[in-house]
Amino acid sequence: MRHAKLSEFHYVPLSSSEMQKVYVDSKCVLDSPQAGQLGLTIRVLEALGAKKKLITTNADVVNYDFYSPENVYVYDERYGFDFNSPFFSSDYKDIPLEIYRKYSIESWIKRIFEENI
Repeated sequence: MRHAKLSEFHYVPLSSSEMQKVYVDSKCVLDSPQAGQLGLTIRVLEALGAKKKLITTNADVVNYDFYSPENVYVYDERYGFDFNSPFFSSDYKDIPLEIYRKYSIESWIKRIFEENI
């Protein structure tokens, strides 16, 4: 894709039900934040919520409490893929329920209102 032309790509928006089906049918989600972006992208949170494995270029993800090498692989183009990583040899590993809930939309809304009261 490095030498592909923009005209060779066709982008068609997906409906929310089509997007949900993509997640259901997927084993892994790819995440590549824009240069200079800080924190987590919505793609990371969607993968977490869908209980899907994640490949990301965001090295900071290892500092979050949901991180596990079985579920999250940090890709660095300088080194390529390490296919000996537990990520590639294991199934998705459930994270503790309290951590899973911490990243839910419900928890996020509660924190916003609690902090602003």
